[in-house]
Formats: sequence, structure tokens, C-alpha cells
Amino acid sequence: MGRCMQRNHPLLPFFAAILGVALFSIMDALIKRASIAGGVYNALYFRSLIATVMLLPLWKFSGGRWPGRDVLKVHALRAFVTAGMALLFFWGLVRVPLAEAIA
Repeated sequence: MGRCMQRNHPLLPFFAAILGVALFSIMDALIKRASIAGGVYNALYFRSLIATVMLLPLWKFSGGRWPGRDVLKVHALRAFVTAGMALLFFWGLVRVPLAEAIA
């Protein structure tokens, strides 16, 4: 195994951060385009739908089970707050130049 492929290599966090910024930049560009073309609500809906379709099988096949009532309440609150944040973020992407929004 090469030196850069080691699990505790000191540059690994740096590369992970670069990958994260690159992926979020791509997502921002795609969401901005979708929000302008179809509206913020539609972009948010389809983003959520695509994420559900992609992640539900992974969750189910990894042994995921339905949480209890108390846990569902916490997740419902988190979902409400996250949906509001995503809606405002996408709305801002449509109205702010992409470079300024990412910065």
C-alpha cells in the first residue's frame, strides 16, 4: 500500500476537505440551475426525492430499522429545521451570484 493510502496519513484530512468543497460546489451549481429552471420548491422536492431513492436501500440493506416514537419526534424537528434551511439556501442561490454564495 502506498504512503498516501495509509489511514493515518497527515494529508488525508486536507484531501477530504478538498473533495467536500468540490462536491458541494457541484451540488450548488446544479441546485442553482434547477432552482432557476423549475423553481426553488421543485428543486428542493426533487433533491429530497433523489436522496431518498438513493439512500433508502442503503439504509435498509445495512440493517436499518424504524426508530421509536421519541426518536421520531427528534427527527421530525430536525427535518423541519433542515427543510427551512435548505429552502432559504436554495432561494439565496437563485438570487446571489454563485461565487458569492459559496464564499
